[in-house]
Amino acid sequence: VFGCGGTLRLLADSGIAVDVLFMTRGERGVDSAYMPSQRVQEQLAQRRSAEAAESCACLGVRRVEFLGGRDGE
Repeated sequence: VFGCGGTLRLLADSGIAVDVLFMTRGERGVDSAYMPSQRVQEQLAQRRSAEAAESCACLGVRRVEFLGGRDGE
């Protein structure tokens, strides 16, 4: 979202309904040399999903969805 955040905000401000779809929930969003445990991956997924949803709300996004793919697969 960050790379296109300005464009998303401009579109939303102009009255266009903006939806964002994420392929993954960010469960491996840590140093690539480190493989987190399943428990840590779920915690990361919850945190990253909340961060993404919050960011999208700031940009005026109407709807946010996650496809449920797994990072690195």
